[in-house]
Amino acid sequence: QEGVYEVHIQAAQFARYKSAEVEVRHGMQAADLSITVDPGVYVGGVVLNERGDPVANADVELRTASLEDATANTQGNQPNAGGRGGMDFNRMAQGWMRSMSGASVTLKARTDSDGLFIIKHVAAGVFRLTASSDGFTEKRGEPFELTGSRSDFELRLQALASIVGTVSGLVPSDVGE
Repeated sequence: QEGVYEVHIQAAQFARYKSAEVEVRHGMQAADLSITVDPGVYVGGVVLNERGDPVANADVELRTASLEDATANTQGNQPNAGGRGGMDFNRMAQGWMRSMSGASVTLKARTDSDGLFIIKHVAAGVFRLTASSDGFTEKRGEPFELTGSRSDFELRLQALASIVGTVSGLVPSDVGE
């Protein structure tokens, strides 16, 4: 069928591949594609709690990001998600456009008993690491450019707080069932 296409290849032991756009038209010479798959690089590190102890079975995500995300979060009164300035709809739209174009990548891993993780077969690009585990707050790292294998990431999770106390001043009819 005529149209403009992209070729996507995903295989175990290799980084994902996405071609440039290829136009297919009746009567046109077929595009000559030569594709070399790449094993990619790896991202590794450790997830620790606030005391420096390893967090076993933590979920780690490597997600496509942009370097602009890092600067937007550090500029004075620039609005950012979760900040006092409100929602940054421009950044949200950019992220949505990346995901809709197929340019968005999310790869996952789980830490071992020593808190170590490794994510293999990653194509070069700009990413952000996120770690989460039951009983801890989520940690979102800053965006970084990945051009080669790295194993120096350290993500520190903070324990969730709890509130202990006694409620007084209620009469039995005020308490719901």
